[in-house]
Parts: sequence; C-alpha cells; structure tokens
Amino acid sequence: IPKTDFSMIPSIRDEIKEADLLVLFGIEAHVCVLQTVGEVLEQYPDKMLVLAVDGVASTNSYDEKAAFKYFEGMQATANGKFLLLSSESILFQLARSAKDPTFKGISNISKNYPMPR
Repeated sequence: IPKTDFSMIPSIRDEIKEADLLVLFGIEAHVCVLQTVGEVLEQYPDKMLVLAVDGVASTNSYDEKAAFKYFEGMQATANGKFLLLSSESILFQLARSAKDPTFKGISNISKNYPMPR
C-alpha cells in the first residue's frame, strides 16, 4: 500500500470500512502511529482500536516514551475503544479459547518466540 501521509488512514480508508477491529503497529510512534491513532479515534469512533505496544517504536527513545504518554491520554478519553496491549495478548484475545483452531499455532509462537521482558 503506497503511503505518503504520516497517518496510515488515507492509504487504507476503503479497506477499514467493514472492519470492527483495527490492530495497529508501526514505527515512529511519535509521528506516524500517533497521527494514525488520532485519526481512527476521531473519524471512526465506533471501531475498536488496539495498539500492539511491543510492535511500536521510534528512532529516539525519548520520542517513543512521549508518544506512549500521549497514547495513554488518548486511551483515557476513548470510551473503551482504544486498548494498549502486547502482541501476545492480542493474539490470545482474538482466539478467545483453547478450543479455537488457531490456539495451537498461537501457543507455539508464544512459547518459541517469547517477548522481551
């Protein structure tokens, strides 16, 4: 998907119309990710937005920390429609149960590729 705006929304507007859940990850948390989160919350308040916190970074750690403080503020005003979760948590939330056909694969990923602590 070609992307020239800092926000991802102009590039995926048609693709997200039917989605109820958006999972976001990306680089430059303080620019691109921040603008994308803001646009989703403003333009699509009915959609659930989940930010994979371990899938977001900035070149400069100061910028990343500042962005996460801002995300926390955005989360507080999003009426439960914006969550900050680890990618592992997101996968298990989507599976919902060990009976889900994707559970075994998710479990194997979790065991074989643990997240940094």
